[in-house]
Order: sequence, then structure tokens, then C-alpha cells
Amino acid sequence: MPALMEILQSDCILAQVQAVRLLSYVAQKNDLLYDILNCQVHANFLNLFQSTQPGSLLFEVLVFAERLSEGRNTPHYRAVKWHYNEQSLHEALFGDQSRLADRLLALVIHPEEEVQIQACKVIVSLQCPQDVRVQPSFCQTSRSYFNNGE
Repeated sequence: MPALMEILQSDCILAQVQAVRLLSYVAQKNDLLYDILNCQVHANFLNLFQSTQPGSLLFEVLVFAERLSEGRNTPHYRAVKWHYNEQSLHEALFGDQSRLADRLLALVIHPEEEVQIQACKVIVSLQCPQDVRVQPSFCQTSRSYFNNGE
């Protein structure tokens, strides 16, 4: 996993897209989700979510984020109290100091429609645990990443 994470954070777009596609696939495997989320990432990891990135990479990174969010919201995963290192992917994306919400909101107005739609899907996955997503009125806005008073 660490080698794939390094490729994802490299400067080669084609390699990044291939790595993130593989990581997205692996992220759907409950047994490997913690290993992915606890991988160490660079401090600038969220730069992958900047609107200046190529649309193909942005789309795949957003799919990856959605799958991670959905995976960590499953009852199976939530049943365990996980501990992540400070430089982990989990902390970069979902930690208290993460700026992912800001990046996602900026992508809602991205010129490419598929990027806009995928950014919205990630926002929804962050708002609602998977088991209540069929009933949006049950989403808890009090723990929202988007209601922090800024």
C-alpha cells in the first residue's frame, strides 16, 4: 500500500491515475480498508483535490475518496475503534484538521461535469453514514464537516 500511495503522490499523471484506480478497487475490500487509511501521506496530499489537476485524475481521486468514506461508514468498520498515525491518509481526508471539505466545495463548480457530480457524491458520503443514506432526513447535520462556522 505505501508504494501505491507514493505513486499516487508522484508527478506522473498516468501513473497516478492507475495507482488511484487500483487503490479504489482495493478500498472496497473491508479487510484492507484500515491498511489504506493508515498509510502515511505527504503533508500536501490534498493538492490532489485542486481544480488545477487534470480532470481524469481529479475524477479518480474523488471516486477513491468516496469509496473510503463509504467504507469507513459501514457498520462493520464503525464497530471497531481504529487508531491512525498523524500523517495518515485518514487524518488527511477525515481528520479534525482536514481541509477536504473546502477542496470539495471548490470542485462543485469545476468546469467538468463528471468532476462536479463526483465531488457532490463525496460530500453526500461524508454527510451520511451508509446505513441511513436511503433516508436523507436522518443525516446528522450536527457532526457535519460543512457546518464548522467558517
